[in-house]
Amino acid sequence: MAERSAGPAPLRLLLVDDHPLMREGLRALIGRHGDLALAGEAAGGAQGVALYRELLPDVAIVDLRLPDLSGVQVIAAIRAFDPAARLVALTMCDGDMDVRAAVEAGARCFVLKGASGAEVVEAIHSAAAGRPYVSPEAREALALHRNLPLLTPREREVLERLAEGLHNQEIALALRLSLSTVKVHVNAIFEKLGTRDRTEAVVLALRRGLLHLT
Repeated sequence: MAERSAGPAPLRLLLVDDHPLMREGLRALIGRHGDLALAGEAAGGAQGVALYRELLPDVAIVDLRLPDLSGVQVIAAIRAFDPAARLVALTMCDGDMDVRAAVEAGARCFVLKGASGAEVVEAIHSAAAGRPYVSPEAREALALHRNLPLLTPREREVLERLAEGLHNQEIALALRLSLSTVKVHVNAIFEKLGTRDRTEAVVLALRRGLLHLT
């Protein structure tokens, strides 16, 4: 197992992102800074966790949206293996639930995809020093989350079926519920999200990270 760098040695970074262009951009950014070095990169969550265990980088940069394990799962797995792990979460910030879940999993630094190179570098150095770093947009998402009532597991299931375009009768059959129970859940979802109809509820849930398109 690799040892952590110490002293003036460059910070060794692990990139975990499934988008080749994003990795290419981060790779170029790292190459322009003598105090940063690329230790490895992964295109998926499971590979990212495995590489972290192998390389033990100083900082891991993890996309919150990955094709196999989610970024939140990757962060949780890394922190379980290495409680001292330094992590930067990359987010599109279209779902505040994702940001909140990443915080709960152990991430302390967040930066938007598309942020300036200077902001990314600042997040990396903050993570390496054990300091939190949250972009203004991600900070807003966290603030919004605190005002979002949590849905019950059953309400989440009903919301997912709404997103699939199912009518109440179809949801009742799919979830083996009575039609009246489905109506109760749908009305509860509207009330909790502050929406008036199915389309508005689904759009808001997607924006806030309660739902993800597959």
